[in-house]
Amino acid sequence: MFQDPAGCARVERAFHAGRGRDNLPDVGFEGARLARHHSNTRSVGIEIANIGAYDVDGKNPFAEWYQETPDGQTTLTIPTLFGDGGIRTPGFIGHPARPKPVTGNIQGRDLTQYDFTPQQYDALIKLTAALCKIFPKIKCKYPVDASDKLITQKLPDDQLARYQGILGHYHIQTDKVDPGPAFQWDLVIGEARKRLGNRGLSEGLTRRA
Repeated sequence: MFQDPAGCARVERAFHAGRGRDNLPDVGFEGARLARHHSNTRSVGIEIANIGAYDVDGKNPFAEWYQETPDGQTTLTIPTLFGDGGIRTPGFIGHPARPKPVTGNIQGRDLTQYDFTPQQYDALIKLTAALCKIFPKIKCKYPVDASDKLITQKLPDDQLARYQGILGHYHIQTDKVDPGPAFQWDLVIGEARKRLGNRGLSEGLTRRA
């Protein structure tokens, strides 16, 4: 997420706020983990736990982390090697928002990935709306092309330099593919705009980066 340093608040370094699969902070600090990095001075990063996206024709660890039940549902199963995986909600059983892997093309690669959990989406929607409200220059939109379709590769340097809005890691670096093809951009941005009221509605009319 980008915030122009000339906006209402100056971001001195890139900050990352992280939550696990059960929507609880990895490390407590006023409700979120804030890690200070020295990579840039105009972004607020959000870390979301996920096994990741893998090449469609390659190997992946899905069988170790996900189990399909006879009723067609999918459960997130943490390998015993990792204990409870840091989940802090007693009795929490994670389910991807969609039961089957989602495929898509990122950075010119055909990838497959299980979706994030509903709890992660709920937390992310609220956090996105809050950041867009606190930092007015963060527009509640994602990068789209001339046809209003999500851009799934790194933005050109000149476009990235002037961009103000929500974006993925792969919009910044060619060697990154997160948040992956399963990430539901329309859900996150659409619901965040609803929470922003009139401002979200007006930004929804001008989606193009």
